[in-house]
Amino acid sequence: SHYSYPKMRSGIVLKDGAIEQAGTPMDLYLKPKNIFVATFIGAPSMNILDAVVYPDYTPTLHKKDG
Repeated sequence: SHYSYPKMRSGIVLKDGAIEQAGTPMDLYLKPKNIFVATFIGAPSMNILDAVVYPDYTPTLHKKDG
C-alpha cells in the first residue's frame, strides 16, 4: 500500500523568523518575490542572471564581474 500526502495548497518561506513570501507552491516557484525566495525554492535550484530590460523590452544579459 502507498500513502498519499495531501496536495500542498499554500507555502511560506521564512528568513530569520520573518515571512519573505507566502502563496501557493506554483506562485512561489514561478513568481518569487526576491532572490532569496528564488534560490530557496525548487530542485534543481534556479539560475540567477543579471539583466536589463530597455524601453523596447529587449532583454540584455550582462556578464557578472568576478
